[in-house]
Amino acid sequence: MTAKKTDGGEGSELERAFDTQLARLGSDLGNPQKGHRFCPGRKWEFDRAWPLAKVAVELEGGEFGFTVQCHNCGQTVLSRRKDGGVGKPIRVPGWHGAGGRFGPDMEKYNAAACQGWLLLRFGHNDVIGNPFEMVETIRNAMRCRVGSVEVMEPLSDQQVAVLRLMAGGFVTPEIAERMSLSKHTVRRHVEGICQKLSARNRAAAVARALVWSIIEPAGIPWAVPMQYPYIDEE
Repeated sequence: MTAKKTDGGEGSELERAFDTQLARLGSDLGNPQKGHRFCPGRKWEFDRAWPLAKVAVELEGGEFGFTVQCHNCGQTVLSRRKDGGVGKPIRVPGWHGAGGRFGPDMEKYNAAACQGWLLLRFGHNDVIGNPFEMVETIRNAMRCRVGSVEVMEPLSDQQVAVLRLMAGGFVTPEIAERMSLSKHTVRRHVEGICQKLSARNRAAAVARALVWSIIEPAGIPWAVPMQYPYIDEE
């Protein structure tokens, strides 16, 4: 017999359950990256991560465990009920569940801590049994990261308006026209936005603004695709 992992891995039952709970209870948090590799040269991955905020989630252990499969035909081995009928798939504990609630990978987690990551670790009981507390834990972690933005000079109302239009795909001439500003003024606002958000370019500024809840997806006016779009400059 062989064992097939069904929680804690990419596309696992536990990850699918986590994604469902996050979409249902934490839509304001945005979609995290799956399988994010945070350390160059190493194959370490986080199950879910918000790289700009440096918040990561590891899904470990739990009651799903491994399903046992036949080494000849590859089919999942089912239990036999007392009445002789076919029961549920036979499962064995996952590696992380073998030594307690979590089996830590200390080298990986130490490397993450040295790089400034805030790592949250959840098991089956968190995802299935208490999803509201789990999502609120993630939300509070993201709020802690927003604190690094609050010490910066806040964006002006015009800069926020420009940022929303940038997020919607509008380029400098379109933003200038919609806001009745000169193109020079729009570029000056963009430069100020990037400086305040410590962003290298417009895309990074928009991404950080969304992660830090400076702008919300629902408030973004989306540009209509053009046959001959403007060529904009950074």
